[in-house]
Amino acid sequence: MTCAGIRFSAIKLLGLATVMSVLIPSCTSKHTDGRTTQWADDSNIAKPDSIAVSMADIGKFPYLAPPEGYLYDRYAKNRNFAEKYHFYKDSSIVTIGGKYFRALIRKNDDRKYHKEPFSDSLIVSHYENAIRQLGGIEVYSDDKPLKILDSIDNDMANQPIAGSYRQFIIRTPTGNAWFHLEYDYDSIQQVVYSVIFEGAINEQVFFMPADIMRIAIDRNDKVVLYINFDKNQATLAPDGDAQVREIAKLMQMDTGLRLFMEVHTDSLSTPDRDKRLSKERIGTVIKRLENLNIKKYRLDGTGFGSERLLVLSDYDENRSKNRRVELIRTSINETGLREALNKDGKAILHIRFETGKATLKPEELEIVEEIAKLLNNDESLNLSIEGHTDDVGSSEANNLLSLERARTIRNELLGMGISSKRLSVAGYGSMRPVVMNNSAGNRAKNRRVEIVKIKR
Repeated sequence: MTCAGIRFSAIKLLGLATVMSVLIPSCTSKHTDGRTTQWADDSNIAKPDSIAVSMADIGKFPYLAPPEGYLYDRYAKNRNFAEKYHFYKDSSIVTIGGKYFRALIRKNDDRKYHKEPFSDSLIVSHYENAIRQLGGIEVYSDDKPLKILDSIDNDMANQPIAGSYRQFIIRTPTGNAWFHLEYDYDSIQQVVYSVIFEGAINEQVFFMPADIMRIAIDRNDKVVLYINFDKNQATLAPDGDAQVREIAKLMQMDTGLRLFMEVHTDSLSTPDRDKRLSKERIGTVIKRLENLNIKKYRLDGTGFGSERLLVLSDYDENRSKNRRVELIRTSINETGLREALNKDGKAILHIRFETGKATLKPEELEIVEEIAKLLNNDESLNLSIEGHTDDVGSSEANNLLSLERARTIRNELLGMGISSKRLSVAGYGSMRPVVMNNSAGNRAKNRRVEIVKIKR
């Protein structure tokens, strides 16, 4: 990627005083087919809620005009709280509804503008810098369109043309303004500008494809999904099953990915019943993924019931937001283990044993095989295998159990040909918790095995 400076003429905003000409940085990104896209700084992809409310006067809707030499096509759509559109927000995709404007941007017919060719890079940089000067941030940048399921705007919601997609938000005292740019197409030169002022149609969370999940996982190490089950049951609804199939696709795309899944409910029932239902649902999801040929050792999870509400479950929309499944990345393949050891000097593994015993569950043996691969590929590496428990039971029993579990891992590695000189064991019981032992979920985090890099 190369960067240079580009000077733009005055940016004329609708209903806003002219912003003076400024020198701004611009970056050039090379596509695999040789095309080049140029835009302003694309390194700061942020979460909408992390930005302060802008006190700038953003003018009258639709806020921004095209750069000099360009104009909105006469077929532009401008509707008052009648549309909805997909945006990337934190770790999930949401549908934002509100006052809506969408237009193709074309060259001005005036002859004085005919000398310069159509430039999508100039147009996109123009909008980005106007938005940033008004206190906005970028929330999405990729070649994967988010507007893939909606057919409300039928004449513009057909199969998207291959291109680039960027989204921004300006938070104002009266509401959020969301901006969407589509450009850099393979077959035609055009830029589509869309803006929604949020309101009227409430935010709705929906189906997320595997490739978009991967973007969220890569960016945040987690993704939030809304998987539908039958009401008050652990049975997947048809669209819920479709979402689980997308999780399987994600894990097939990245064979080194292991997921810890957290299931959450609303608070319509008792806390105990909510937690029991969420645990039954995580069991359903894991079993379905196994049926889709995802190995069990790559899957783990727990149910929190209504312990961790995102919002008050005071009406239907909020209750639907609380009924969610969070996928959290946990790297356990050889590459992930090496990266953890290089970064932190240790890797934390939630290897499962029989309850109260040092007997390794059969499906967990594949994790031990990944440790063996790591040791075989780096003969200078020596490891301390350290067991940890929660605080249930006496200290003496926990210390012994954690040591025996560490020995079990070592013995399996010895059976795989790893020299005993390269391995040591220790058991710390409940003496070194990573979180407080104040809930079932936290106790599960404390029950772990750590492999620690040591020098001989």
